[in-house]
Amino acid sequence: MIDLNVRLDSSLTEDEYGYLCRSQNLNPKEVLPNPLTYNFVTATKEKYQAVREFALSLLQNEEAITFAISSLIHRLFNEGYYYLEIALTPVLHTKNGLSQRKVLKAALVGLNDALEKCPDIEANIVLYCHRQATEEENLETTKLALEFKDERVVALGLEGDDKDHPIGEYEKLFARCKKVDYPVVIQMGEHYNSNNSILKAAQVGAKRIISPYRLEYNIETFKILMEKKVYFELDPSYDIVHKFVDSYESLPIKRLWQNGFQFYIAGSAYSILSASLKNEFIHLGQHTAFTRDDVYHSLYLSIQSAFVRNLRERNRILKKVIDNFDYFYNKTI
Repeated sequence: MIDLNVRLDSSLTEDEYGYLCRSQNLNPKEVLPNPLTYNFVTATKEKYQAVREFALSLLQNEEAITFAISSLIHRLFNEGYYYLEIALTPVLHTKNGLSQRKVLKAALVGLNDALEKCPDIEANIVLYCHRQATEEENLETTKLALEFKDERVVALGLEGDDKDHPIGEYEKLFARCKKVDYPVVIQMGEHYNSNNSILKAAQVGAKRIISPYRLEYNIETFKILMEKKVYFELDPSYDIVHKFVDSYESLPIKRLWQNGFQFYIAGSAYSILSASLKNEFIHLGQHTAFTRDDVYHSLYLSIQSAFVRNLRERNRILKKVIDNFDYFYNKTI
């Protein structure tokens, strides 16, 4: 199993919340939001953000960050995952005075500790800038990503509400990555989500574009995106809750596949929205007639678009998925 978007701040379990609360002299019974977990039917954007803000409030010191990322990898290793890319937005962990550098180093300590104890899983970090951060903060994030590019920080991302923040605003920032061929991941928003914005994201260096729901097929757009070898990610539960799309039934996955675009499915908010990759495939099967071949195709495209260290590593992950696919599919779906 492989997931390219596991958000650290949206993927804690109740036990992990409890541990973090107790380590910070908080009583879980008094402070934990109720409920902690929603699904795509009961959640709203506001409910999701409230729990995420609570999670972030517990992840404002180095020990907490190290614990959270290590525990997350251990948990998904035990669930049968072979490769993870963990989304970390360091500026969101600096509210109590931590520097972004200390946030990243704490995450890497947790990641490397988990990998040492779980030798059959690989995991890397995608370091995210934030649209609501300052230019100086995002520049610092970019510099850190490039500095630690040989230490399991495999790409620079951009997240956040895109109102008043079109892609072109970040062109100079991502030029630093483009200059050294360092990959960029851009999450589209609800305001600037059109063919023109998607093409702009590709032009500033995006190798993966998240939630481009207004992508329409035309031959010129298709040629440019294929020439730039851009992959697309859908996070169905997250996208429904954030109103990027109305329902599972309205997801345009097969239409986009039929037009030749390279789309894969990711989980993103594992605990807050119960959006594990397994659950996403189950929902897709129930609501969109997503077939066994579709699940395999999505996993295959995930492997092709993963920011792994070398071809040998990519082939190793592919072999594991092929060898274990029938067991995974029959157990999950």
